[in-house]
Amino acid sequence: MNTYPLKVVSRKTGPHSELNKLRKEGQIPAVIYGLTKDPETVSLAASDFRTINRLANKNVVVEIQNEGKSQNVIVFKIDKDPVKPLITHIDFLRVDEKHPV
Repeated sequence: MNTYPLKVVSRKTGPHSELNKLRKEGQIPAVIYGLTKDPETVSLAASDFRTINRLANKNVVVEIQNEGKSQNVIVFKIDKDPVKPLITHIDFLRVDEKHPV
């Protein structure tokens, strides 16, 4: 199975103004959930995600790397700005190699 590595940084949930600040810095806020684990809020570089999104389609496994840990996910949902060509938020869904999606 081909996986695409992607580095993320943990973040705390906060007001909408903090999310806008992240976006202005070239980051995309995201959430990782699924497999009966608690959701994780993270942010990632927009340029890194654009590269993966261009190379692969929505049905590929992305290996999220965060603080020395890695987990396999798929892109579940991408929210885009209705006016500008910007990604505003990404939902990642954890996957297990032993179970079909």
